[in-house]
Amino acid sequence: EPYITQAEEQVGAVPTFKIVTGATADIPISGYIASDKFIQTHSAAVAAFQRAMSKGQKAATDITALASVLPALGVADSQKASLFKLGTFPTSVDATRLQRVATLMQAYHCIPQQVDVRAMILPGPSGS
Repeated sequence: EPYITQAEEQVGAVPTFKIVTGATADIPISGYIASDKFIQTHSAAVAAFQRAMSKGQKAATDITALASVLPALGVADSQKASLFKLGTFPTSVDATRLQRVATLMQAYHCIPQQVDVRAMILPGPSGS
């Protein structure tokens, strides 16, 4: 956005296919990692990063807030901005969804063996 909505309005564009369906529906497409050493050495910074990401992800789901900000940036008026289709920004780590990534990676020989992602997930700081 805003290009998708603009193309739909201006030239009647329609999506030709969805790329995240079936086995890849609701699959995580990005994330953040850090080594154990970094986490131990910079635990306060890691916790602050987690809190900031959680706050940002919550804010990113608020179409009303987006519609009020975009006109000032010259991106779209508030009426058009309210039509935007926002992405999904999870506010927590879902081990089951993340495990699907590892399972698909192993199935397609991107990694040599299955891994248990639960051992790799750092719990968020309290209050996040």
